[in-house]
Amino acid sequence: MATTCTPVKIDTCSYLACHLGRNTTICGTIMLLSSQTELLAPGSPIYDYILPRSPMEVKAVTWIQNGLFYFLFGAHAIETVMFAFGKLKKHRVPFGLVWLKWIIMCLVGRKFCFEHFDNVVVQKEAALR
Repeated sequence: MATTCTPVKIDTCSYLACHLGRNTTICGTIMLLSSQTELLAPGSPIYDYILPRSPMEVKAVTWIQNGLFYFLFGAHAIETVMFAFGKLKKHRVPFGLVWLKWIIMCLVGRKFCFEHFDNVVVQKEAALR
């Protein structure tokens, strides 16, 4: 006979530890760099020293940067909504500063935030036993 129990309530938010924190920081840096159009503008070090002088190649690199930006922010926004209505609602995270911290962490870290949240739930369940 299966027992139904309510999920534990999560009322804290801590920064991701070890590799999850490092990977989230890397992901956030890539998101930040993809949003900076000045990186590929004339006069920037990347434009002056790294990019080839061909206008077609500069245009291709600009398209890649724009595509990366829209993909990253679009995918992260969709998964943040899923995280808010899935995991945060299920575990009764109070709407406020804690909820906002989890949402921002999910927007930046995505997969790593999901792993961290699952670890927090497991730790909280273990503490209740």
